[in-house]
Amino acid sequence: MDYPPEVSSCQNLKNKLDDISSRGCNRAVVKEYWQGEASFCEGAECDCSRLEPYGDWVYCKSDDIGDVSSCWSGEKVLCNGVVYVDKDLEYADNINSWYSTIL
Repeated sequence: MDYPPEVSSCQNLKNKLDDISSRGCNRAVVKEYWQGEASFCEGAECDCSRLEPYGDWVYCKSDDIGDVSSCWSGEKVLCNGVVYVDKDLEYADNINSWYSTIL
């Protein structure tokens, strides 16, 4: 499947969307959330699994800048969550959206 760069760069998210697609669902809204607050970020991969609804969020990457403010120590983690399933793949974060078909 062809995914936009935002999805292609996150293998865990691609796996989750492929699983949804294999079960006959064609649309997913994917939300993005940076875990860890500057200045002392201390984000960890396992933080994604603690976000609600549980099990819907996957770890994508770690970064010392993340969404806005830079970390003086530690890192932030980018978590993506699949929050809706229907007809076409829709990726939406707080700023941008794109539409594409996953089947």
